Amino acid sequence: MITCNVYAYLGGAWTDITSDTLSSGALNYSGGIKGNKETDRIAGFGTLTFALKNNTGKYTPGSGTAHADWKKGMPIKVEFTRVTTKTKFIGRVNKIGLNYQYNNKTASITALSWLYFASQLPLDIPALQTDKRADEIINTILDFSPIAATAESIGTGVETFPYAFHDNTTKTTAYTEISKTVLSEWGYFYEKLDGTLVFEPYNGRASSQKQINVISDVTGFLLKEDGGYLLQENGDKIILEPYNVTTTDASATTINDSAFEYGEHIVNRVEVSVFPYRVGDQDVLVYKNEENQFVPNGATVSFRLQFTDQSSRLPIAAIAPAVKQYTLLHFDDNTDKGITGVLDDADLNTLRQAADGLYYPTTPFVSVGGNTTTGIFGDAFSGNGTTDYIYSPSQEKFNLRAGDLTIDYWEYRNSATAGAATLARDLTGGFSPFVLGYSDGAVARVYLTSNGSSWDIANAKSMGAITTGSWVHYALTKSGNTYRTFKNGVQQDTWTSSATILPSTASLGILRYGANYVNGIIDELRIIKGYAAWTADFTPPSKAYTMSGLNWSLHTGLLKTGTEITSSATATTSFGGAGLDFSITNSSGSDGYLTIDVYAQPLESLSPVSHIAEDTTSINAYGYFSERIDMRLRNDLVFPKTIAEAIVTDRKDPATVLNRISMVANKSDTNEALFMDCDMGDLVRVNDSLSGYNALNYIQGISWKASPGDDGVIVDFSWIVKEQ
Repeated sequence: MITCNVYAYLGGAWTDITSDTLSSGALNYSGGIKGNKETDRIAGFGTLTFALKNNTGKYTPGSGTAHADWKKGMPIKVEFTRVTTKTKFIGRVNKIGLNYQYNNKTASITALSWLYFASQLPLDIPALQTDKRADEIINTILDFSPIAATAESIGTGVETFPYAFHDNTTKTTAYTEISKTVLSEWGYFYEKLDGTLVFEPYNGRASSQKQINVISDVTGFLLKEDGGYLLQENGDKIILEPYNVTTTDASATTINDSAFEYGEHIVNRVEVSVFPYRVGDQDVLVYKNEENQFVPNGATVSFRLQFTDQSSRLPIAAIAPAVKQYTLLHFDDNTDKGITGVLDDADLNTLRQAADGLYYPTTPFVSVGGNTTTGIFGDAFSGNGTTDYIYSPSQEKFNLRAGDLTIDYWEYRNSATAGAATLARDLTGGFSPFVLGYSDGAVARVYLTSNGSSWDIANAKSMGAITTGSWVHYALTKSGNTYRTFKNGVQQDTWTSSATILPSTASLGILRYGANYVNGIIDELRIIKGYAAWTADFTPPSKAYTMSGLNWSLHTGLLKTGTEITSSATATTSFGGAGLDFSITNSSGSDGYLTIDVYAQPLESLSPVSHIAEDTTSINAYGYFSERIDMRLRNDLVFPKTIAEAIVTDRKDPATVLNRISMVANKSDTNEALFMDCDMGDLVRVNDSLSGYNALNYIQGISWKASPGDDGVIVDFSWIVKEQ
């Protein structure tokens, strides 16, 4: 005998609502993989429908007599008990229909399993991933899903894919990503009746046959005078003698009152496609907030942004960038744009319309004297060593403070005049927060201070011997508390300090320190806060730099006007292949306006590549029976081609196959056991004595109907099956 109980998660606990359920009619469920073709690999969501007695309004959401928390989204589960109790559905209420007829009030309920909500709710953007197996991708999807699964059984993937989550949008769902992963792996993904999510990778389906427990020699239960049963403390019935249970194959040879449904399958043409991608060779602008985000004082503002191609405005995917604050000077001649100063690529949010009709920064670096000349890449700035230099009014991004950093540049010195420095936070001299490229007459030095009265962080640290008459690349990096200097990519010095580089409101000077000027040329100057580009020897760059990473700042005015208050704001980010989540807290004491630029390496979509496998003899004899398979995470056709050829070879001729078995659980002890103990993905032997069919089959999908009976419930159920 089988009994059934229905539960709703009310008031923080599972509450039995069986008395209002089974007396109102049947429970109907269907779920799993809906077919048994080769391309049927991903389950649809499970659906449960039933009616509830509602005369007192317990199941009318928002009414005064309704159950606490009764509403759409309420968890529902159905359990059946025979020898043991098994969950045969778990999901959430999705629809409530109220019916009033002949003074009989009912509520029609539709509850859906996890897979439905995975197909409807946007997936929080997970980070773009590279070189990941299918199980790693699926586990990431489950981690980011808005509704947690009941349980998971995720097999280890066979294949490794170059990119995942690369074509996400803010509307991408978990189901979409799972589908792409499963078809690319050529595995299976389904949901067991108890809510367990199962991923079976390629060649990973269970090979052992399902075993079931069949009750025999039951002597009966102890009865009370009122006809009920004597119960144990845990609610189980007291029996006269224990069950005798035998274990047997889940075989169709003893199924009673069953129906077998057969169909003809044939596939003589398969087209399989892959969609390769490659990483671009440089960072490009993938996001720019044209209208600055207002961030009130004391407030936290959070939002999600989408990476886009800045010319087409179409969504793109990109490798997640680091969070940085940038200064990038190419020293190019911009007089044709009506600009006399030196442009900072990192200030492209501070705009004015120039003579060419385009928009450029309103406050470029100012050049005093000097000339534009040929640089290492494009143009460069040349100083005469007596009066020529470049400066910029104070900006917060020049305050290096305590984080990681990179400062690097190319220079061509005509002389090693002592006292001249390439870069200084305070161009007037003294204990400047940082001085780089300071000449002692023979060696380029680094000086850093935390107090403005001593070189306590770096005192004459070497950047290497000064070379005149040729281009040289110099760099200073800090990673953690470790500083390093490099000349032409070779490490020159290293030291450690936990002190904070002194902030300042002084101007930043280039080719000048106090009364001393560099006689030479400078090109490609970068100052990066929050990132150490090199921690070991490297090959210097072979082309002009482009902006990189997420660069943000906060000002009291729009478009970086007013006072910069970046240092009094904190930001957190969560990157994804399609964009990022950004949250900023303003603790400055003033309202602010946020500017953001994101530069990252976009993934470039290449043309899809397809392979067609077909059997001409079969096509001529029977016509086309085609299947199409998209393996979107693969870059080549090696594996997909094998799959396509195998399907056509196996399915090119018409074959009668078993599609479905329908049974009544109450007709025999074995039928009850088959219903109770068999689940999606189980391997069972099906033996139809009338047709002579005898083979192992996987249970692809299951449907069942439970109706009230005189003793327990009457259960009709069916399996969609696929031959092993």
